[in-house]
Amino acid sequence: MASFTSPTSTDGPPLPIANQKNAIPTPLDATHLTHTLTAHPRPVPSATAIASSPTTICTDHMILASWNHTTGWSAPALQPYAPLSLPPTASCLHYATTCFEGLKTYRGDDSRLRLFRLPRNCARLGRSAARVALPVPDPTALAALVRALLAVDAGRWLPADSASCSPYSGDGDRFLYVRPTLIGTQAQIGL
Repeated sequence: MASFTSPTSTDGPPLPIANQKNAIPTPLDATHLTHTLTAHPRPVPSATAIASSPTTICTDHMILASWNHTTGWSAPALQPYAPLSLPPTASCLHYATTCFEGLKTYRGDDSRLRLFRLPRNCARLGRSAARVALPVPDPTALAALVRALLAVDAGRWLPADSASCSPYSGDGDRFLYVRPTLIGTQAQIGL
């Protein structure tokens, strides 16, 4: 169980460059997270709207980090929710090089946020990534990024005030569904 507070909008420290001599890729590092907050927050839908279409509603932000063989992970960036751009030959479209993990975040009666087994979910995403030949993110860094996203969006989308409109499941529990996803975007197609 965890309690989160909203960070201020700030840029993190500069990202270290991978050791080119020994070709050591930079690991995923949540301490380098940069924040670009949306200038146009989405309206939080009513509980009725959410109940009729819960899988189509997203919060205001997402976190992206790219990876390549030479430099490893880029600095993660918390940014406004937006479509992704992929080349038509992206490996995720042709070879299913993708994996995800899903977890729910609940607001308790004491107003604290609760994530069920976040470390295990992050470790499982790493095992899935290895199976489909994707880079394995550090589970501790991934958990910190999930918490950072919730620190920014949970206050509005899962408010502590139980009388507010917020996401509900069919049984009345308020939650946010968080879905860390890895996708292969390298343009490659072949036989």
